[in-house]
Amino acid sequence: MCELARCAHVHANTVRCRLCRSEELTGMILDAADTVVELGRAMAAGELRTPPQGRRSPRHERAGPPP
Repeated sequence: MCELARCAHVHANTVRCRLCRSEELTGMILDAADTVVELGRAMAAGELRTPPQGRRSPRHERAGPPP
């Protein structure tokens, strides 16, 4: 996680939060390699839906605007 954060020039907590949010939006658990490959293929093919604007989970309501 720290290596990814360094490469992306963000804090490790930012990576954790974004992965958590991605799991919430897609319903996928991103700790399995086959799931990550499936997600990458869907993104490349443009098959992922865009969530409605302004819709956020209750956990993020207090956190302010998305990163």
